[in-house]
Amino acid sequence: MDKKNIVLDKTYAFSLRILKDSDYLEDQLFNSLITDCDEVLKILFSIIRSSRTNL
Repeated sequence: MDKKNIVLDKTYAFSLRILKDSDYLEDQLFNSLITDCDEVLKILFSIIRSSRTNL
C-alpha cells in the first residue's frame, strides 16, 4: 500500500472516530461503518493495483 492509500485509510477512520467520540454515532453503527469502509478500501486498492500492472 502506498502513502496516498495509507493517508486515505487513516483519514476515513479518523473522521468516523470524531463522529463516534462526539456521540453522533453509536458504537454499533461506528463498528459497522469501519468494517464496511475497510472492505470498500480493500476492493478499491486492489483495483488500483491491478490497473497499474495492466498498463
